[in-house]
Amino acid sequence: GKMDYCMWYGMYPNLSALNFLENYGSLQLSKSFPTRTTLQAMFEAGRRDYPNIDDNTSGSYTSQITGSVKLAQSLANKTGFQLQYLWHHAPHGVEEQYIEDAYCSAEEFFDDEYAYSGSEYRATLKHIAPWRTTLKASISMKDRDYNVPSLYTASGSREDRDVTFRLEVEKGFSLGAATDFALHIQFLNKRNNSNDSYYDYSTNMLSIGKKMAF
Repeated sequence: GKMDYCMWYGMYPNLSALNFLENYGSLQLSKSFPTRTTLQAMFEAGRRDYPNIDDNTSGSYTSQITGSVKLAQSLANKTGFQLQYLWHHAPHGVEEQYIEDAYCSAEEFFDDEYAYSGSEYRATLKHIAPWRTTLKASISMKDRDYNVPSLYTASGSREDRDVTFRLEVEKGFSLGAATDFALHIQFLNKRNNSNDSYYDYSTNMLSIGKKMAF
């Protein structure tokens, strides 16, 4: 089992209405079985308060809760398969659509876990190849209903369905003091179907990166 709690404060010097205090906690339980199966359950919840928004109603804070179940199964000595279901609920967003000089905060600052409710399904296949090489392929589908106003839909309510395929290759090295050095390359195909034409798109991305630990 694992339990976390954190609290932090965010400040925007040029947009003080978006200053916030956030409380966040999570609980994770994992269980492994003789069949080389691992089951993991997670629950988390958070609340953001915006003290500079002058509103005595629920419009001065946002909240969210998330629960997920993950099942991982070893298929061979160096190959594993993982299934995950995630449920997310954010009851409401900040009610003020325009803050200071008619800037539309709903389209930028609140496009995070406090801005939508929905669910996600993910499947991942991972293989440890020779020469410290890791291969990983995953596909996910996310459904999101946003609780903040959208300027680009007739109904004012945005609904998205995101389907993403990701393929990753990572190669590890040992370089002197760096006990963990790796290069990775990733290809991603993403299709976001939205009733809001501004967010309806498809894209392909290729990225190359490195990481190092001492």
